[in-house]
Amino acid sequence: MIKRAITLSLLCSGLLSQVQAATAPSDAQWRNLNQTIVTRHVLPRYQNFADATAQMAASSEALCQDATAENLSAAQQSYHQAMDAWQGIQHVRFGPIENLMRSFSVQYWPDKKPHR
Repeated sequence: MIKRAITLSLLCSGLLSQVQAATAPSDAQWRNLNQTIVTRHVLPRYQNFADATAQMAASSEALCQDATAENLSAAQQSYHQAMDAWQGIQHVRFGPIENLMRSFSVQYWPDKKPHR
C-alpha cells in the first residue's frame, strides 16, 4: 500500500512538473503581461490619485481663503476622495513611491513630525 502511494505521488509530481514546464510563459508573454499591468492598472490609478490630490489641494486652499461650512465640506470630501484613490494604488510597492519612503508619507499624512 505504501509503495503504491509513493508511486502515485511520484507519478503526480512528474506529471505536474511536465505540465508546469509545458505551460511556462514565454519572455514575450511576460513582457505583455507587465505592459498590460502598467498601462491598465498602475498608471491609471496613479493618475486618479494625482487628480484627487490636486483637487484636495485646491479645496484646501479655498478653505484657507474662506473658512465657510461649504468650503469645509468640499475640503473634507476631497480628502476622502484622495484617500480612496490612494487605497486603489497603495498596494503597488515598487518604483518612485518607495524612494525616501514616500508611501509612508502618504499613508500617514498629515504627519505631525517635522520633516528634514
